[in-house]
Amino acid sequence: MTTPDVRPHREAAVRRNAAYTQLLLRHTTVTGTVAVTDFRSLWPSPDGNRFLVYALLPETAVNVKVRYKDPGRNYLIVSIGHSIVNRSCRVNVGKLLSRYGGGGHVGAGACTFPADLAERYLPEIIDVLIKNKETDL
Repeated sequence: MTTPDVRPHREAAVRRNAAYTQLLLRHTTVTGTVAVTDFRSLWPSPDGNRFLVYALLPETAVNVKVRYKDPGRNYLIVSIGHSIVNRSCRVNVGKLLSRYGGGGHVGAGACTFPADLAERYLPEIIDVLIKNKETDL
């Protein structure tokens, strides 16, 4: 990690993670065991370590990340992942997101839909995750 070839890459990764940490903390709200990271106010959407949110918020069991797909803000991408720290989420993410034109598997998935459906779809998705019951599907 301290060799001349590796050190600059390591230092750059540490800087990126520090910046992404601040963005996650600023744009994430927690309800129960559900963390919702809403990057709609940012374009382009920041990219970072997808597991960092679980280290920052170990009490959460699932993370919902919301961002725009296009600069015109016509479509949203919603990604959901079970925590790698708190394994208590019982919702099959792939099945849940298949209701909204997406998919995935038990622990992670994504969907894309028109932004004008966000006021309807996002509360539905988050409500299922808050209830944390497989039978809600």
